[in-house]
Amino acid sequence: MSGSSAARPEFTRTAFEALLAPVAHASSCAYVDVVVVSSSDKPADREFARVLRTDKFFHKPTDLEDFLKLGDVVAAHLASYESDHSK
Repeated sequence: MSGSSAARPEFTRTAFEALLAPVAHASSCAYVDVVVVSSSDKPADREFARVLRTDKFFHKPTDLEDFLKLGDVVAAHLASYESDHSK
């Protein structure tokens, strides 16, 4: 199968599992904030990432200007996390 759209969701789930399952199941990572940036914006992929204990899921913008703004969004999330966990 070449880059057909039918194969992509399976690849995405496999990638999510390979990257997130070890973190989601490791007690030493219980307090790690997991942020996913993905080119997929499918509700099923967002839900699958949530099941694998992600704290935030961002759709990676295709426009360069919007992509550069993603840094501000991630910085705000980190600031919020630090504020919530410094008490």
